[in-house]
Amino acid sequence: MPKITIQDIATRAGVAKSTVSRFLNGGSVSAKTRTKIEAIVDAAGYQPNVFAQSLKQQTTRTIGVIVPRLDSYAQTEMLHGLDDANQDDVFLIMNTYQVEATVQKTIQQVETLRLSGLIIFAANLSDATKKMIAELDVPVVIQGQDMPEFSRVVVDDGLAGAQIGQLAANAARVLMISVDPLKDFEIGQIRYQATRFQLTGVVDTVYADFSLNSAKQLTAEALATNHYDAIIAMTDLMAAGALQSLLADHRRVPEETKVLGFGGTLISDLAAPNITTFAFDYYRVGQEIYELFKEQQTNPEVKSVRVGGKLVIKQTS
Repeated sequence: MPKITIQDIATRAGVAKSTVSRFLNGGSVSAKTRTKIEAIVDAAGYQPNVFAQSLKQQTTRTIGVIVPRLDSYAQTEMLHGLDDANQDDVFLIMNTYQVEATVQKTIQQVETLRLSGLIIFAANLSDATKKMIAELDVPVVIQGQDMPEFSRVVVDDGLAGAQIGQLAANAARVLMISVDPLKDFEIGQIRYQATRFQLTGVVDTVYADFSLNSAKQLTAEALATNHYDAIIAMTDLMAAGALQSLLADHRRVPEETKVLGFGGTLISDLAAPNITTFAFDYYRVGQEIYELFKEQQTNPEVKSVRVGGKLVIKQTS
């Protein structure tokens, strides 16, 4: 017989997953709902996850943290914030190298590793992976993608895109270096569209792979046929690649071409000239992730937290 999950019980009872969680943890539910859930649980022979139940007694203190890569300023700053907000929990950091099959293998190990829950730094997740997450009987918090079915912490890409876009609003021709929305919807769609909406001139869009070299090559190819008054890259690293191509082509920055990025990462200061950017507060994101996770242990209602940042004007604009 297939294992029945809290989500299955909730669907059969016609109630929210959080209601079933409250029932299983001795929380308050109506008499009618309690009777309905009890009948489904008894009929299915449901056995609750003992590790999830132990959360209320705080006997399980290890939180799995799935990260797609560790060579990222944003990731390390979020982990720093997460660690500083820590209240004597233990973090098990698992690097998946941006391979979704590895994410799925890690999710399958939640019970084996006796994890009290998961924090997932995510790009896009497939429907199969989302289903695996939904079937877990422990708290899960997602970072990076605004997935309405899960509690999550995201940066305000709409605000960031609007402010960066305004700096190039009147540019006659703009090159936008984006990423495939299928690989990262928040950056490739939400951030991109919020920026694009502000632009009134001609816009050429190319898709890079998050790397400096990819953005550098794409910019060089674009410059071979067009002049751009502004180049907007969806990350600081890609903006640095674009800047290198401009300087190699003897273009004056920002007199001939502005260069704008996102993130507020160290590369925006290390590049010469320094890159104008929208600086996200990644450290605070990490703190918010931990606070939301702790809240989920006692109140599993789905919740979204959005963290902003600030526009930082530097030498490339």
